[in-house]
Amino acid sequence: MKRRLLRRKIKNGGFTLVEVVIAMLLTAIIVSGVFSLALTIRSGNVQTDRKLIADQYARQLTSMLKSYVTADCTGNPATTAMAPLNASGVHSWSLSNVEGPGGLISDSCGASCYALESGYHVLTNFIPPAASNAELNSGSPYNAKICYNVDYGGDCSTDPTIQNNLATCSDAAVGGTTPCTNPPGYATAPAPPSVCVNAYWNEPAP
Repeated sequence: MKRRLLRRKIKNGGFTLVEVVIAMLLTAIIVSGVFSLALTIRSGNVQTDRKLIADQYARQLTSMLKSYVTADCTGNPATTAMAPLNASGVHSWSLSNVEGPGGLISDSCGASCYALESGYHVLTNFIPPAASNAELNSGSPYNAKICYNVDYGGDCSTDPTIQNNLATCSDAAVGGTTPCTNPPGYATAPAPPSVCVNAYWNEPAP
């Protein structure tokens, strides 16, 4: 009796090198897309946080300026006594030397300039330095600034020239009048002016 040897051809299990490479490539593309989306969302959240912080500073400045509305800022003792106190404990209609979020405020309009003087005001030391606020500060890389424009008899929110200067806190056309007493075009002391506040900073590259 002859014995027959039954041989079965069995295919090798597993994947070919080409299949493995394609699978790795597809996995890399998917993972890269997920990480890219996560970074975009995180970056957007951080930018939103900075906008909220800037909005808080703008609101704080607007609230402070309401205390400087007056019909007489010429140094008359009767009215100066009603002015806000500065850091030296002196009643003054100027915003300079007033304690702000980032230290003693300095107004580009001048040390004794009326806080609501007509024109642009760029404030130093209002937004805190880098050591005080890591999310938005006046140091590098943000170099954040806050400024405002005072407009008697107009609407600074619709004036394109004013808005262009506010867009970068450009200290252009600072007024030289004393609008709190009798600005041009007013026979008597004017009503409260239109005030536009803006915060500006450099957004770091992602």
